Amino acid sequence: MKECVTPAELPTYLANGWNTNGCWNCCPFKNWVDGKNKKTSLDEITPNVEPGSVTIAYTLAAEGDVKIKVTDMAGRCVATVADEYKEDLDNELIWDQSDINPGIYYLTLETGDHRETKMISITE
Repeated sequence: MKECVTPAELPTYLANGWNTNGCWNCCPFKNWVDGKNKKTSLDEITPNVEPGSVTIAYTLAAEGDVKIKVTDMAGRCVATVADEYKEDLDNELIWDQSDINPGIYYLTLETGDHRETKMISITE
C-alpha cells in the first residue's frame, strides 16, 4: 500500500523509517510513502478541549502487548496509561491526567523490543 503525503508530513514518515520517493505523476508537491513497512512510533500527544486530558496517538508495526507509562524527572512511574494487547496498528487513547501535579514528565511506549519516550509538560 502506498500513501501520498505532503512535504510537511514527510519528515515524520522518514523519521519512522518509511521508504519514500517522489510521485511526480499525480502531485508534484507530494511524495509516495510505502505504507506496508509501518514502524512502531509514539505519534502525537495533544491536549483535548476538556481540561485535564490529552490524546495519545501511536502506531504499531505488528500486533502485540503495549505498555504506555508516565514517569517523573526522577524516573518514578506516576501513571500507567495502557497495559494491554493491541491488534490494531493505528491507535489513539485519551488519558485523564488531572490527578498528576503540573510539571515535566516522560511518556514511554513499550512494545516487543521497541521503546520510545517523549517529554510532556502538564499544566493546570
